[in-house]
Amino acid sequence: EGSPPRARLHPLVPYYAAAAGLSRDLGHGSLAGGRLALQRSVRDLDEDRRRVFTYSMPLPDAATVGPAHVAEVPQEVVATLPSPSGRRDLRVLSLSPQGGAATKPTTCLEVWEGPNLIVRISAKGIHGKVVHSTAGSLGGLEWSPDESKVVFIAQTVPSEATVFFHTRSAEEQSESVLGGKYEYCSDWGEKLGGSDQHALFVLDVAARSITAVGGVAEDVTPAQPVFTADSLGIVYVAYSHVPRKLGLVYCIQRPCSLRLAPVSPQNPEEEHEVLTPDCAVAFSPRVSPEGSEVAFLGSDSSFATHVGALQLKVLNLKDRRARTLVDVVDEPQVHSSGIGFPGIWAPGGLPPSCWESTGQHLWLSSQWGSKPSVLRVGVQDGSLSTVSPSEDAKLPADAALRVLCVGQSGDKSDCCVIHYSTPVHPGGVGVCSWNDGAFQWQAIPDLGNMVVMSTPAGEPTPPELGKPEQLLEGITWEVLRKQPSTAGGGIIEGILLSPPRSGGLIVVPHGGPHSATPTSYIPSYAFLAKATGCSILHVNYRGSIGFGKTSLNLLPGNIGRLDVDDVVEMTHLAQQKLNGPSTTSKIGVVGGSHGGFLAGHLIGQYPQMFNAAALRNPVTNIPTMTGVTDIPDWCHVESRGLSAYDFNSYTPSDPSALADMHARSPVRYLDDIQTPTLLALGEKDRRVPPSQGIEFFHALRARGVPSKLLLYPEDTHAIDRPASEADHWMNIASWLTEHLEL
Repeated sequence: EGSPPRARLHPLVPYYAAAAGLSRDLGHGSLAGGRLALQRSVRDLDEDRRRVFTYSMPLPDAATVGPAHVAEVPQEVVATLPSPSGRRDLRVLSLSPQGGAATKPTTCLEVWEGPNLIVRISAKGIHGKVVHSTAGSLGGLEWSPDESKVVFIAQTVPSEATVFFHTRSAEEQSESVLGGKYEYCSDWGEKLGGSDQHALFVLDVAARSITAVGGVAEDVTPAQPVFTADSLGIVYVAYSHVPRKLGLVYCIQRPCSLRLAPVSPQNPEEEHEVLTPDCAVAFSPRVSPEGSEVAFLGSDSSFATHVGALQLKVLNLKDRRARTLVDVVDEPQVHSSGIGFPGIWAPGGLPPSCWESTGQHLWLSSQWGSKPSVLRVGVQDGSLSTVSPSEDAKLPADAALRVLCVGQSGDKSDCCVIHYSTPVHPGGVGVCSWNDGAFQWQAIPDLGNMVVMSTPAGEPTPPELGKPEQLLEGITWEVLRKQPSTAGGGIIEGILLSPPRSGGLIVVPHGGPHSATPTSYIPSYAFLAKATGCSILHVNYRGSIGFGKTSLNLLPGNIGRLDVDDVVEMTHLAQQKLNGPSTTSKIGVVGGSHGGFLAGHLIGQYPQMFNAAALRNPVTNIPTMTGVTDIPDWCHVESRGLSAYDFNSYTPSDPSALADMHARSPVRYLDDIQTPTLLALGEKDRRVPPSQGIEFFHALRARGVPSKLLLYPEDTHAIDRPASEADHWMNIASWLTEHLEL
């Protein structure tokens, strides 16, 4: 008998694994006691999970970086936090009991001093899951300056609810809610479901105790807590949930204020002082080193779009007065090489450590056109400097920069640790300091590639896995800019990736719509360029962040028209740039969320222009989405205008509103669509219900349009579980290759 056939990898798998393994997905770091610590998240394609690695390295001075020690964070450790001096380390663990999957994990908190475990406390019966990292919204985990306490946000433990026919003991009767087992509990939507209640808690190291902080008003949810400099107070963000909770992830405009809670109040139930009564939005508080001021991001006036122009403010804790360091910019200057300073666009908030030790300057990341930039701001006068690494740093002018942390090296020099990358380079980390009126840059040794994927036994290792950097060889990139021909002014930018021999063009409008595709490394598009041999065009249409307030506000009420026109204009510019007849006849479009919405419009309004499409969790029929999404405000504001939604009440849509929404929806053009279309949906998506894509798929099939639907049962809006993400992009590459006839 012959031997069984040997297992073989699909030819595109090494490309995807290499692109993912090149990525440097770094969280915010810490720099204390002359030692830098960074955490890196890595896709494990075999186990379908994210693995976390810690890089620790000495930084004796701003120009010297020692070798890194790399260690994997155990899977049960869901969060770690070094103390300000680096002497202590907090670990949050999620421990699965012996009862199996049906039994909820128990949260446990540990405090370490070097190799010594000094405190271990089970949170069972005290609180539920620690909310430590939720896209800069509800999360919070912070040491006190004296390193005696930790403040954090966690889910509360609900009273046990039972059905009416449940037989209960006398003790159970006093502790349970009869008939409440199926009562609806509101939450903050996408990625934040599972609990209707969050609270402030303090871990006291010496007392070995965890206590809830009383006094939080009933109509708010606490978030992002930080200690005051004397460790006696807690400044936190209070999100209002009146009249209802709306989706919070990616939505920074939700009404919120800064409040001050005493750690040991005389009256535990007394409501906390509101520190920012004149701000409609105030979040991301950061206390200065000497403790007299709090820097934060906010806005004096409310805005209807999920992301908007922000002010950088500083609050004096003595007189409770806030002043604006950097104000909103309505219309930045436009010139041939780009735009002038567009204001602060930092939906992810301020870095956890952003103050220099003198308290005279702040560092932050902000979107500037298509480029994520790093700014250094003077606290006294609001003076602003843009980080521009010296020529010997060998970084492209439009490289994406992001602050990881600010701290002191071993010789007490103030340093800012920055991550950099480009669309065709995974980048690395550098240490930036300010000396003699100029920025000094020192690169940190490369963190290395991590391709976590096994190959079949006996098969030779594909070259892309052995040397993944070869994946990017020959791919060039540039930023395209043009003033739109349609009314309203502003500027459109595109990021064009071009392989050596482009066989076609893939157009990628971003989601949001009030976000932007950055000039940073994105593994999925590096993969797509290599796998298809096509050029990739990212379009930052008007309404994107980083181009001024006026440009952003042009889009609400004009979706499906203005953004579509901008994408088409930039596509024509890219075609001229590529100057090849093959690119004019082979054009695909790929988009997710609002990008999927635009892809649906493009193949409907321009059926002869696009030869293949891939839509991820797209909005296709706004009227049928408005009552079931976690962001009903989006449906009204984006389709009808900035004043179309009343945030102070909740009123179902009337026939006129529904008609306006339908007029802006891709389903309006269903009968014109001819383009073969791939749809990918997350079945647990709270933002854009999967019913949107399912309805669209059936409608296309009924009209004879070649279509395929991928449904991922455990994924949310982003489809970002490693195995689902990989499958999704592999399918996109295969679909485009087939229907663009590459």
